[in-house]
Amino acid sequence: MSVDCRTGTPGKTASDSSAGSRQTLEISGGWMPQDPTVLNRWLSEKVQEVNGKDEPFVEVIQRFQKFIENDASVLILFQQMFDQVPTTPPYNNDTWGRPTVRDYMTMLRLFNSILTEAPEFTSKHASLAFPINAILSWPMGTPAGKALFFLPSVNEHFRDLLNARGDFLSSSASAHVLNHGPGGWLSEEALQAMGGFTNEFIHDPTKPHWGF
Repeated sequence: MSVDCRTGTPGKTASDSSAGSRQTLEISGGWMPQDPTVLNRWLSEKVQEVNGKDEPFVEVIQRFQKFIENDASVLILFQQMFDQVPTTPPYNNDTWGRPTVRDYMTMLRLFNSILTEAPEFTSKHASLAFPINAILSWPMGTPAGKALFFLPSVNEHFRDLLNARGDFLSSSASAHVLNHGPGGWLSEEALQAMGGFTNEFIHDPTKPHWGF
C-alpha cells in the first residue's frame, strides 16, 4: 500500500495484488519524515502522553470542540472521517501495535498539546516540522475527510489553529530550540540540512538565538 502524503490518499501498488502481501508506505513531499517509523513513533508517544493527562483546552481548541459538537452535520463527518480509516494494516496500529488516532477528541487533545511545543531538529529526513499533518495523515484522505476540508467553516477553525501555533512559534517561548546543541536548529547538521538558511534570513550570531 502506498500513500501520497501530499493528499493523504491511499493507492495500490504491485505488492497489493495478492492476499497477505507485504504492506509498504511511501512518504513524499518533503514536509514529513521520509521514514514512516519516525512519524509512527512520534504519534504513538503523543497519543499516550495526551491520553495520560487531563489538560484543559486552550481557547482556540475550546471553540473548535464547540463548533464540532454544535453542528450535527460536521460532527457526523468528523466521526466518519476516523471511522473510514481502514482497520487493517498499516492503518490499524502504529509500529508498536498501539491504536492510532481514532476519534476527534484525541485529535483535539493532540492539537492542544502541540500548540505550545516547538519542534526540534532530528535529522534531514526525520524532523517533524508539521505535526498537524502527521495527526491527520490517515483520516484526511478518507471520503469524509475530503468532504470536511471542502467546508469553509471547518477551514476557518484550522486557520485559527494554525495562527495560534504560528503566534507561539513567532514568540520567545519557542526560541529555546534555536541553539547549537543536539536537536537545535542552529547546529551544524541542521544548518547544512537547511541549505542557504544563513544567506536567506537576517540574523545576528552575536545575539541569543541569533536574534530570532
